[in-house]
Amino acid sequence: IAEFRRGALNRNIKNELNKIRVVLVEGESRKSRENNLLMTGRTDGNKRVVFPANVQVPASLDRCSPDSEVKVVPKIGDYIAVLITEVSGHTLQGVPLARTTLCEFSRKELSHENKRLR
Repeated sequence: IAEFRRGALNRNIKNELNKIRVVLVEGESRKSRENNLLMTGRTDGNKRVVFPANVQVPASLDRCSPDSEVKVVPKIGDYIAVLITEVSGHTLQGVPLARTTLCEFSRKELSHENKRLR
């Protein structure tokens, strides 16, 4: 079991740390406390992500969108872009960057990949 956990941790460090992931907000984290409210959600790869609750983020990931000027607090059912800042074997922790849609996030992800290929 220990070897499995080490392997999972190493994979998460390599594949997730300092990456931006799209997360579907599911609800309040079990580790949330009154003085440290946390939300939880899942990536498209079904990895659990914990992030601060009640943080205002731009309503759109697209900086050219008029919604990017509007600030919102992510709620259950929203997709948000999260920068992964810490990893463990099974849980990722991060900072919410903006509310997004799957289509918008996919377009942004593809444009970054194309820039790296040039």
